[in-house]
Formats: sequence, C-alpha cells, structure tokens
Amino acid sequence: MWKSGPPRLPQGLQFLVGWSREDLIEVMARFRSFPKLSVQAGDLAYLLGRQLSEQEARDIFASMGAQSHGSLDFLSIVLPLVVMSNQSYISKVTFLFSIADLNASGSINRPEFYIGVRSLFKGMARFCPASAPPCGGGLEKAANAVFDRIDVNQSGLVELEEMLVYAYRSKGLRELVAPFPCQDQRDFEGLIRFARGNPQQERRINQKVDMHAKGLRKQIMLTPDPACVAGSPATWLTRRTKQRERPWILSAVVTKPRVYVMWWFFNKLKKGSQIQRSGLLELINDPRRLDEVLSHGAAELRPAELIHQSDTMAELKVVSYIKTHLCAASSVQRLKEQAKEEGLSLRALLSTMWLNVPEREINQGLKWCRQFQALAALKELLRPVQSDDVDPFQGPENEALHLNLTEDDVQALFDVIDQDGNGNLSITELVALGNLSGAEAKHLEKVWDRDRSGELSQEELLASIHGRSRELRGSIKGVFAASLLISGGLVPRAPPKPDGQFVRAVCC
Repeated sequence: MWKSGPPRLPQGLQFLVGWSREDLIEVMARFRSFPKLSVQAGDLAYLLGRQLSEQEARDIFASMGAQSHGSLDFLSIVLPLVVMSNQSYISKVTFLFSIADLNASGSINRPEFYIGVRSLFKGMARFCPASAPPCGGGLEKAANAVFDRIDVNQSGLVELEEMLVYAYRSKGLRELVAPFPCQDQRDFEGLIRFARGNPQQERRINQKVDMHAKGLRKQIMLTPDPACVAGSPATWLTRRTKQRERPWILSAVVTKPRVYVMWWFFNKLKKGSQIQRSGLLELINDPRRLDEVLSHGAAELRPAELIHQSDTMAELKVVSYIKTHLCAASSVQRLKEQAKEEGLSLRALLSTMWLNVPEREINQGLKWCRQFQALAALKELLRPVQSDDVDPFQGPENEALHLNLTEDDVQALFDVIDQDGNGNLSITELVALGNLSGAEAKHLEKVWDRDRSGELSQEELLASIHGRSRELRGSIKGVFAASLLISGGLVPRAPPKPDGQFVRAVCC
C-alpha cells in the first residue's frame, strides 16, 4: 500500500487527518440519519460537522477525483478518516468493524466485509494518490482470503472477538495505519452501537449488501441455493447462522492453569488497564526475575483449586511453558516492532504470545479470565480493610471500607455470577457460581445490602467503591450551599458542624 513511501495528502485534504474518536462518532451519527449513502458537495459540510464553504467542499471533491456536481460514496470518506484519526491501533480496528457492520447485527458477513474493504481502499487511493492499493479482481480475491483466514470456525460470519485476535497478530494491518500516529492512547475493544439509520438509508444498505451477496454466491456456489429454488431469495442476511459450540473439542493449548498464570502475570505488571511493552521486554531480558514472577503466579494455582494438591510438577510445567512462549524469538520480535510506549491489553498479550493458537481458544481463555476477575472481586469483598470513615446511611456499626476494586471488577462480578440477568446477586447465585459457602454469602448480603432487599445490586457495590453514597454527597453539597446563603455569597463560611460521625465521613 505504501511502497512509494509515507502517504502525502493533497493540500485541500490536510484537515482530514488526526480527528478524534468523539468527532468521528458524531460524524457517523449524522450519516446514519442521512437518507442516502452517497453525498454531494453541499452535503459534506453537514456530515463532517465543519464550517466548510461551498468552494472548499468542491475543492475536496476535486481532490478526490469527483466532479463538483457529482457524488461520492460516504463510506469511502469516513473509513479513511478512521485510519487517519488520532486513535490507537486497536481502537481504529473496532471503529472500522462497527462501521462495516452495516445492519448493526454485531457481526460481519462476507458481502459487508468486501464492501468495507473496497470502500476503505478506494478512499485511501483518493486521499493518497501515490499509494498503490489492490483493485478489481485482485481486491476481491484478497478480501475473500482474509475473510476466510479470520473466520476460522467457518460460520460465515466474522465476530468482533475474531477480528480483534486477527488485528493483534496482523503485521499488514498495522502497516496500513502506521503512517498515521495516535495521540489518544486509550484502547477500545468494544463494538460501537451507532444510532439506527434513516429508513431510506437502511433500505439502500440492504440492497447494496444483497447485490454483493448474489454476486459472491454466484461465484462460489457449487449447487443451487435451496431457498432461491423455493421462491424466497436468500442472502447472507437471512442465512446468518453461528456455528454450534462443540464442548467435546477440548482446548489443546489454552488450559485453565496456563490462562490463570497469564492473567496473574498481566495483573502483576499492568499500569491502569494495560502493561507497557518496554516493561515487558525488560522483564523478558531478565530471566531470573521472570522466573520469580511466574513462580509467584503458579503458586496461586493450588489455592485457586486449578491443580491437584499432590501434583508437584504441575507448577513447574506451567511456568516452563509460559516462559518458553514469552521468550521465543518470534514473540520478542513482535514486541520490538511496536512502539515502546504502546500498551498491551490482556487480549493483546494472549494473542501476541500464543500466535498459533486458534481464536476460539483465545476467546475461551478470556472468558476464564473474566471468571478469575469476578472470583477475585468476591474475595476482596470478603476481607475488607477497615478505616476510620463511617457511612451514616449504613449505621454506626458498619464502617466504610477502602476496597481494592474497580468498576470493571464489579461489572465482571455481575457478568459472571448474575445468572438470571436481573441486575442483582442473590445468595443462591453467590453460592452456586461464586464458590462461596452459605455463611460467606449471607455475610456479604448483610454487609453490602444497603436497602435490605435480600440481594446485592450493582449500585450498592459501586457506591461502596467510591467511598460515599449518593445521599451523602448530596448532603455535603447542601451543607456548603447553606453556608454560602448565610454569608450572603460574599465570604464563604465553614459548614455547621454536625455530629462526629458525619464529620469523619465528610473528611474521607
């Protein structure tokens, strides 16, 4: 794509580089409400949300090789905008995936994938005339080959999880976005749910996907389509099926003990929600320290009941296996290819270290990590650290607690244990899925159930993490507002002193 050197945009298109994620989300919101897929020069200023004159819009069209009175496919404009934005690499990938998911189903079929790839390369060729992207039959052949490589379970759909694993491993995709560095270091691995589009646009989208579906089916189909023979034309949209899970196919590489140690290793090194590549490389180059860190993680396998108490060699085998993959020349080379300040998420770490492991096993390992995170959050709730702060809404006998928990820990807790999805954790769920005894579950309910409903809600745990309830914060604001009224708004007075418990809660 960039064989002739770094891309150079025409002078009239320079302002399209370096857009933020928030700006692009607003652009997509306006586009989804637009009745057409193609835009004219007069529509461009509205969709981009910038103060463009009519002449500037015409200049943009001319720079992209279109007549001022003609029209352009807006997907070929917004997809390159994402590639040239200031987002991190994986945030660009998920943004591109969300746009290519034309009917917002959460997965991409083959026609949608080809439409997205063709629009992206067509737009990049217009923005960067010196580039040499594939086109025509070569582009279609390459798009089909990449789709088959990502869709390892042959379900006919590319799920976001499959795309993420592929993106972390793909050198070519990184080279495509490499010329456009990011300033926003945040990594977003989730799907963006854009607002539903205008009915006319949705109809045009479905027609466009149907057209490509028929063309692709005609090329690859060996027998007549039964649905078409029956008189009800079938497309990839109507035949979307996901491959059934096969529980008898066991993971060959990603076992629970290995995943647990990798999860423990990630939490040991992470800063915020990521680990730095430079820090990981330093640890890999220090074998003695790496052995020590991995051994500490493997020592937790017995308390977590992931290996048998009498199996003395299990810990050594897990440590040896993980160390071999971390220190492999291919793993080190992939880490060195990225910027040292770039972070690694847990998914990125597993995808990078276990390069030849199927995406199915990587995703299964991430599900186990979510379970480990939820069980660790429960243990943290069971052994609180007392402080001098007192929450008056809990009663003087219940002290406010400093918890080593984040909002994501609480979310993981409910994702794993809230089996019925009602937003509350019952004692039955805590015992069955949280591996707690009946006494431990009742203790949690007694300490954290503020409204005495018999179940734990997400709001109750989040209020405890933040250290104060909403009512307490409201009382603080009310006290200070009253003091300002007493002083006539000139010299703020200190709030009146309530009882000692309230003072201690305010000062926390």
